[in-house]
Amino acid sequence: MQTRAAAERHGESLAKELLACNSIGEISEITDDKSETELWEIFAAITNSVPAGCELHLDITHGFRSLPLIVFIALSYLRTTRNVTIGGIHYGAWEERNQGVGSSPEVAPVFDITPFLTLLDWNAAADQFLQTGSADRISQLLSEAQQSL
Repeated sequence: MQTRAAAERHGESLAKELLACNSIGEISEITDDKSETELWEIFAAITNSVPAGCELHLDITHGFRSLPLIVFIALSYLRTTRNVTIGGIHYGAWEERNQGVGSSPEVAPVFDITPFLTLLDWNAAADQFLQTGSADRISQLLSEAQQSL
């Protein structure tokens, strides 16, 4: 997804890079998020473009303004309403790159921020426990955590 200004400035090079990576999908245009109405339009554009049951991998490195937050909320919504799996949410920290010593290239760390989405699951499970006394969801999350270790 990209704004009209981003499409004019980077659209052609983005399309070439995606083609070179054999990436599937399409690039959708979104608004510039200059009003609350436009923020909801962006949320709808995101959620309407993701098919049920798919797996998503996201890079929010160059997310503009409020887009990373809206995407994060949309991911939570999609997991619940469309059984979407989140394969990863990543952020490239260009400002933390090494400065390229000698002939070595500049390299920036990439942070996996997917666990922050998982924190929402724990929050919902704790809320369910506090509201109903049911620890079923917490038990399921504990089992999943133990299996992943």
